[in-house]
Amino acid sequence: LAYSELSCLAVELLFVANRRDIPSAPKCARRRFVIGKKYIRKMAVGAELLDLPDEVLLKIFDYLSVRETLRLEGTCRRLYLIAERHWKRLTCLDLLDFLSSNNRNSLDICSAYKFDMAAKSVVERVGPHLKHLVLSRFGPLEYGLRMGLEYAVVEYCSNLESLNLSYRLLERFWLVQLAEATPTLKKLNVAQVHIRHYGGLDDKLLETVLKHWNKLETLVVRNNKRIHLACYQYLPTTLRQLDVKGCAVSSAFVTYALKHCPKLDTLAVTYQPDAPLLQPFSSGEQQIKRLSVDCPAPFALPHWLVTSIESLTGLRSLTICSHLVTDVTFKVIGRCLVNLEELSLPGSRPGSLSSAEKALLELKHLPKLCRVAVKGNPIGPTLLRTCGQLERLIHIDVSYAVKQHELADIFDDIRSPVLRTLVMKGFCPVTGDRIRMRQELISRLKPNCPSLANVILS
Repeated sequence: LAYSELSCLAVELLFVANRRDIPSAPKCARRRFVIGKKYIRKMAVGAELLDLPDEVLLKIFDYLSVRETLRLEGTCRRLYLIAERHWKRLTCLDLLDFLSSNNRNSLDICSAYKFDMAAKSVVERVGPHLKHLVLSRFGPLEYGLRMGLEYAVVEYCSNLESLNLSYRLLERFWLVQLAEATPTLKKLNVAQVHIRHYGGLDDKLLETVLKHWNKLETLVVRNNKRIHLACYQYLPTTLRQLDVKGCAVSSAFVTYALKHCPKLDTLAVTYQPDAPLLQPFSSGEQQIKRLSVDCPAPFALPHWLVTSIESLTGLRSLTICSHLVTDVTFKVIGRCLVNLEELSLPGSRPGSLSSAEKALLELKHLPKLCRVAVKGNPIGPTLLRTCGQLERLIHIDVSYAVKQHELADIFDDIRSPVLRTLVMKGFCPVTGDRIRMRQELISRLKPNCPSLANVILS
């Protein structure tokens, strides 16, 4: 079955479950009902829907959330058995869906204690097969997660490969227990984590858990102010991606981490205006393939940034916040980063550019550059006007950087024989007809951009 057909069947199945009268549901009664805030007219097929083979119904369950699956399994014996099969093959679980007050009311889990017990029940069912788990942003429910959910994760989720604990209040003892119970973990996100009675996550605790999580390939510890990366020698040698944005990490420790982890090629850091981004070291120029740099200081001088990136000749992807970009930055990128394939300059504060058009044309010297993103950046309209002079540019993202009235003035200037994808999120109002707008944009741009195949508005 096609994706859209399965989605429609999932909606119909939920409608039948809400009515709670499956055997007597009319076979061909047209009804209008509300899902979210949209009216959808579908066939409430009732008994006909339950005549579908088990394998088809099982496939439909893949399009439902955890909350919806719990509601469905209580409607009849057959759906309960199919739900059991669904739980056993579920490998990804995100419990954030429980947090909507409406969702909690529908399952009678309004209190933190009831939420904890319901989440524990789900983890017990799917835990042994689970590979990816998201336990993030629980807010006020944090104070009820001490008996059920968290210890169910320790007991049942020993095969986890990816874990997201960002923006959480955690127990130190539980975090160490979890590290001991999930030694095969490959991806860990502990962004902005607070440890009860200890404050923020620090180097000492990170060192303790990394002794058990020694097979990590991705580590995200951003926005933990007490992380200095002094424990770099305990980073797994298997590490490929490291995100320390918002941490008080010196360039020396970042360089030591790169030396210690020879496979580490993706780095996200915060630029400190008074020090180099990285200390020079042998093979470092070719080791880093993807680099992302932000800077909270609004008037930081990018001298050390320019000095650091001009030697990173192996870079394939580079992200720099907009206010750090100057004429010199563009010149260094265009002349030195000959292997660059993707460039992103997000942010609403423009850098010190004498001429945005002249600066963008420096990118002509990059033989492999095929994707450029300027989300929220005021140079968005200029990029559209000059994209035709960047001969290999097939993907442009000007989300929240171009408005309707701005595009109307430059339609005829957008000319590119190779442009395939144009991303323009925030271009039209949320309540606007995006499908019609997308079709109009493609038809308007197609004469000057013959390869254009996709315009993304949301």
